[in-house]
Amino acid sequence: KKRRSKAKRARKANPFANTSPPLRGALKFDDALEYLGGIHPATLRRLIKRGLIRSNRKLRHHIFPIKELDRYLEEGLAE
Repeated sequence: KKRRSKAKRARKANPFANTSPPLRGALKFDDALEYLGGIHPATLRRLIKRGLIRSNRKLRHHIFPIKELDRYLEEGLAE
Protein backbone atom coordinates (compact mmCIF):
# COMPACT_ATOMS: atom_id res chain seq x y z
CA LYS A 1 0.00 0.00 0.00
CA LYS A 2 1.35 3.41 -0.96
CA ARG A 3 1.61 5.90 1.91
CA ARG A 4 0.52 9.48 1.50
CA SER A 5 2.59 12.36 2.72
CA LYS A 6 1.54 14.14 5.91
CA ALA A 7 0.50 17.21 3.92
CA LYS A 8 -1.77 15.18 1.65
CA ARG A 9 -3.33 13.41 4.63
CA ALA A 10 -3.92 16.75 6.34
CA ARG A 11 -5.55 18.22 3.20
CA LYS A 12 -7.78 15.19 2.86
CA ALA A 13 -8.82 15.45 6.52
CA ASN A 14 -9.59 19.17 6.21
CA PRO A 15 -9.59 20.48 2.62
CA PHE A 16 -9.97 24.09 3.83
CA ALA A 17 -6.99 24.04 6.22
CA ASN A 18 -4.54 25.59 3.74
CA THR A 19 -6.78 28.30 2.35
CA SER A 20 -5.80 31.89 3.00
CA PRO A 21 -7.76 33.74 5.69
CA PRO A 22 -10.43 36.15 4.52
CA LEU A 23 -9.22 39.73 4.67
CA ARG A 24 -11.16 41.78 7.17
CA GLY A 25 -10.35 44.75 9.36
CA ALA A 26 -8.09 42.78 11.69
CA LEU A 27 -6.37 39.42 11.92
CA LYS A 28 -5.83 37.00 14.78
CA PHE A 29 -2.31 35.93 15.76
CA ASP A 30 -1.97 32.91 13.44
CA ASP A 31 -3.48 34.77 10.50
CA ALA A 32 -1.09 37.68 11.11
CA LEU A 33 1.85 35.26 10.99
CA GLU A 34 0.77 34.14 7.52
CA TYR A 35 0.05 37.72 6.40
CA LEU A 36 3.60 38.72 7.34
CA GLY A 37 5.04 35.97 5.19
CA GLY A 38 4.89 32.93 7.45
CA ILE A 39 7.19 34.22 10.18
CA HIS A 40 7.77 32.23 13.38
CA PRO A 41 5.44 32.98 16.34
CA ALA A 42 8.42 33.93 18.52
CA THR A 43 9.42 36.55 15.95
CA LEU A 44 5.99 38.20 16.06
CA ARG A 45 6.02 38.17 19.88
CA ARG A 46 9.47 39.80 19.79
CA LEU A 47 8.22 42.51 17.40
CA ILE A 48 5.30 43.22 19.74
CA LYS A 49 7.60 43.40 22.78
CA ARG A 50 9.96 45.80 20.99
CA GLY A 51 7.02 48.01 20.01
CA LEU A 52 7.50 47.57 16.27
CA ILE A 53 4.01 46.12 15.82
CA ARG A 54 1.05 47.14 17.95
CA SER A 55 -1.78 44.77 18.70
CA ASN A 56 -5.17 45.30 20.23
CA ARG A 57 -5.55 43.41 23.51
CA LYS A 58 -9.06 44.63 24.33
CA LEU A 59 -10.18 41.05 23.87
CA ARG A 60 -8.62 37.87 25.15
CA HIS A 61 -6.32 37.42 22.15
CA HIS A 62 -3.99 39.62 20.15
CA ILE A 63 -5.84 41.28 17.28
CA PHE A 64 -3.75 42.99 14.57
CA PRO A 65 -5.34 45.65 12.34
CA ILE A 66 -4.37 45.03 8.73
CA LYS A 67 -3.32 48.69 8.44
CA GLU A 68 -0.81 48.12 11.27
CA LEU A 69 0.67 45.07 9.55
CA ASP A 70 0.86 46.96 6.25
CA ARG A 71 2.57 49.86 8.01
CA TYR A 72 5.22 47.52 9.41
CA LEU A 73 5.82 45.94 6.02
CA GLU A 74 6.09 49.35 4.31
CA GLU A 75 8.59 50.59 6.92
CA GLY A 76 10.86 47.68 6.08
CA LEU A 77 10.90 48.72 2.43
CA ALA A 78 11.78 52.34 3.24
CA GLU A 79 14.93 51.46 5.19
